[in-house]
Amino acid sequence: MRNWLVVAVSLLLWLMLVSAAYAGEWTQVTCTQPNGQPAPIEGWSAEGIDGPGDDSSAYSTCEQPGGALVAESSNEWPQTRESAWAWHFSAPSGSTIADGTLSLDLYAPLGRSYVATPNNIYDGADVFRNCQFNEPCSSNDINGGPFAGTVSITHPGPNIYAEAQCEGAGQPGSPTANCGVGEGANGVNAQTMVYAADIELANSSTPAGTAFGGTLLEAGTSGNADLTFNAEDPGGPGVYRVTAMLDGTSVYHETPEANGGSCASIGKDSSGVAEFLHAQPCKQAVAVDIPLDTTKFSDGSHTLKVEVEDVAGNKSVVLDRKVSFSNHPVGSKEVGGASPGGSPGGSTGGSTGGSTGDSAIATAIVSSSLAVMRGAPNGTNASDAAELTARWAQTSNTVLTSRYGMPERVTGRLTTSAGQPISGALIDVYATPGYEGAQARLSDAGLRTNPTGSWTLTLPRDVSSSALRFVYYSHVEDTVAAASATLDLNVHAGLAFDITPHIASVGRKIYFNGMLHGAPIPPGGKQLVLEASSGGEWVKFNTITTNAKGRFHASYRFKYPGPVTYHFRVVSPHEADFPFLDGSSNRVSVREH
Repeated sequence: MRNWLVVAVSLLLWLMLVSAAYAGEWTQVTCTQPNGQPAPIEGWSAEGIDGPGDDSSAYSTCEQPGGALVAESSNEWPQTRESAWAWHFSAPSGSTIADGTLSLDLYAPLGRSYVATPNNIYDGADVFRNCQFNEPCSSNDINGGPFAGTVSITHPGPNIYAEAQCEGAGQPGSPTANCGVGEGANGVNAQTMVYAADIELANSSTPAGTAFGGTLLEAGTSGNADLTFNAEDPGGPGVYRVTAMLDGTSVYHETPEANGGSCASIGKDSSGVAEFLHAQPCKQAVAVDIPLDTTKFSDGSHTLKVEVEDVAGNKSVVLDRKVSFSNHPVGSKEVGGASPGGSPGGSTGGSTGGSTGDSAIATAIVSSSLAVMRGAPNGTNASDAAELTARWAQTSNTVLTSRYGMPERVTGRLTTSAGQPISGALIDVYATPGYEGAQARLSDAGLRTNPTGSWTLTLPRDVSSSALRFVYYSHVEDTVAAASATLDLNVHAGLAFDITPHIASVGRKIYFNGMLHGAPIPPGGKQLVLEASSGGEWVKFNTITTNAKGRFHASYRFKYPGPVTYHFRVVSPHEADFPFLDGSSNRVSVREH
């Protein structure tokens, strides 16, 4: 039996070590966020290759909605064969590219437009999507493109390259092998545009904890205590969360350092990996101070475990030890009102007095045990007969209709049935998204009442149409609510898009690129409608579908000569499997000569 136990313990320790060293993943979002808002381009740099001529360039418009990282070889000036501009992404120190997607436009009327990893070599081992002037971009494309869509990053490594290169139609070495003025089309020999890059990064860092201290570690501590230590993530993307468990129950679960707002996930990608906007989202070393009110727990010994998690999801248990509390020693005045060795009146007491004292102590112990079994009270003046209110800040109606991106606010109050405020209480928020078959989900908003029992919740800007339920449990371990309130939110879909170019002529194409905000996108994408107007009614001229992340691309070739100015917009009709009402985009104008 003992040998079996040794083997089991050894195996458990080995599994813990393997788990701590497992390479986690996180996604760095660049240029465009999933909600269509601009994102930083940290890690990307522009590179000129083999001396590209005048007018060729690599530039960024990512600071504006619908922007892109653009690399182009211009046909407004002579370009040497194989000269190019490229955007180069380097993985942050300690991490490597594991997966991800790029949202692209590739166009190569007299050159090559491609993306490659891990090396910038034009071969099958590195290039994972390309267009070339004398080859189709896909089975349905004409030679040289354009291609518009989202592609997966294959055979990844530490680098990504997005390049636009002059190729020339002649034989290598001959004068016609270069790209002459006006030989391409639409002003370019080749153009590569990266609208969004969701790059999954792998990192095997192991979080750690050092310099533990604080009154929580003192034997028989009482009242408000704390645990202090340094949380570290050497070589990793940074300390994201710290969790403290007392006897298996979470007493602290927070991000200890916001790092100016960078240390916050903006969501999860299609693989379920947490998304961040920066190359180093969180600090690699932060000071942590965990407060604990020991009076909410029984006296005696408890098991304290502390876990540190980094941005990539790597976790380590950095502390696992016993702590002890001593708030109500048996025999003190706090138990039955008796002083040690005597009755409340100061008498040494006979058999009757002693029996009464013993009974009071026994009753206190039983009551304390029952309270521990049920869980700590949820707030000061916690009550099973509580009253909870919730209302929209801007209307007394229980149903509010809003538009995407509005930070709607809910206010409320929690009191006892006698009107006393219940302060410091946790209010659980359940949201059921407004699409067919949706399930209620518990929010991580961490809503607590203030000293007057009031509370305020500002909903995230990307919230969908939802049924909201606010629930108060009078004790931590309760499963039956003491009070609840409900509200309904309807949100119109949000869309943003742009068109390039804004000036065109008969026979020329314009390109639509944009984003349908919100999630979840229906399987297979969300259907959208393109509409145009020359000053009168809006006319539908095409139906398109987004990709899995809500991005969409389309094109239109002018068939009739101008001059005329057209206005374009994108409409999202309401569908049962998308949790938003109908909505329309911004209006973009194009002048046709």
